[in-house]
Amino acid sequence: MKKLFLILGAFLFVVTLSACGDLCVGAECVLETEQPEVIECEDGEIAVDGECTEDTAFCNTLVDETCSDGQIYVDGECIQDIVLCEQIVDDACPDGQELDNGVCVDEVVAVEIQTTLLPYDHINGHGVVVEREAVVLYEYALRDYVKYQISYLSCTCRDADLNYWQMMYVELDKTTNEILVISFGSDGGHYTSGMWGDSSPTPSGKTLEDFEDYFIPWLVGKTKDDLEGISLFKIGDYHGIQNDVEITDAGTLIDDFAGSSVSTNNMIRAIKVLLDYHDEKY
Repeated sequence: MKKLFLILGAFLFVVTLSACGDLCVGAECVLETEQPEVIECEDGEIAVDGECTEDTAFCNTLVDETCSDGQIYVDGECIQDIVLCEQIVDDACPDGQELDNGVCVDEVVAVEIQTTLLPYDHINGHGVVVEREAVVLYEYALRDYVKYQISYLSCTCRDADLNYWQMMYVELDKTTNEILVISFGSDGGHYTSGMWGDSSPTPSGKTLEDFEDYFIPWLVGKTKDDLEGISLFKIGDYHGIQNDVEITDAGTLIDDFAGSSVSTNNMIRAIKVLLDYHDEKY
């Protein structure tokens, strides 16, 4: 009888082993799990879903369902920062390109934009002098002359809707360094060369047309040496300020524009610093 029990026990143990699908520990059956395969990728590749790939697009588009929002599945795990992915596969981009958000794009070359500022002594209608800066907006050198667009402040004593920064178009000769053109208008429709930032008419009744017909022609043809010692369109005292030299070629023109002194004086001052800049460079 004892032998019979032993045979029956051995039979039941064998049956139990047969019923376990994978692994038995004592009388307990445990399913055997597959161990993940370790994948070694070459330089410039990454392991994604069990395969090596050099396609950087995977870094941005392949999202495993187990990853939360904002994460991506890379090299068998969820990662939060796309930068990590970019660091891994940056070498996959060809020369002249860089990785941007998982995609190879042309490198952006930084361009240094240089702004030329020309300090000048702005003078108002009360003779108060304040250093301001004229801005060279445009400079284009041709064979015989240079084209400039320069913005400067003329008058500060009237309402803002009547006065704003002027944009003066100027052409200066490269050989003689003399003024060839001053314009606050257009060339007839092709482009706007300048913009009159003063009231028209001024309190004395002078319009932009008056400046173009009478005052600007007096400036055209002048050089840096011609304007040496001249900072005012005035003979004699102007609120305690005087020119270092006498203006001898203006005649009664100075008296005609006496009530527009702020506009004339600051145009002379802006032109002088531009001539200094041009003379030094060309």
